[in-house]
Amino acid sequence: METKQNISKQTVTRLQQVPNTAVHGHLRDIPYTASVAITDYGRKIADHYADQIGAGGLAGICGRAAIPFNFPSFGMIVEFEKPIELQFYDADLVLDETLKDAIGRFGPLIFRNAYMAAKFRGEGQRNIFPDLNFRVDRGSHQDNQYSLFCRDPFDAVQKDSGNPRP
Repeated sequence: METKQNISKQTVTRLQQVPNTAVHGHLRDIPYTASVAITDYGRKIADHYADQIGAGGLAGICGRAAIPFNFPSFGMIVEFEKPIELQFYDADLVLDETLKDAIGRFGPLIFRNAYMAAKFRGEGQRNIFPDLNFRVDRGSHQDNQYSLFCRDPFDAVQKDSGNPRP
């Protein structure tokens, strides 16, 4: 895969270090802003469910359930100033390493004003479901743990579906 196809690893690292501040960058001369969808995620969950968490706190509940809780900040949003074509994976459908790293740090990634190369548009799951919020369709026994849901701005059905931004 050609380098500089996606956001830089420095953007991902900086956003994790300072999650309350947007990170500005350029990709192929197109400015973008990266931000965290939900900062201080763990504390917000713990505060919301404080009356139900009890002894051991959120970490205790996650430990007892054997569910890792490793997202201090949840979700990364990258918005480009102008439309840009991105290449999320290579010809073998192997996800870009920087994007894998970002998923490991933030969970879901949301790209706005970006689209996939034509040769890859049919490879992901088309996000045309108006009521789709979140779905887990990969288990730990599967080789590929990532799901790519995309909206194709060149597809009339997806472009005009009227779904609000996440």
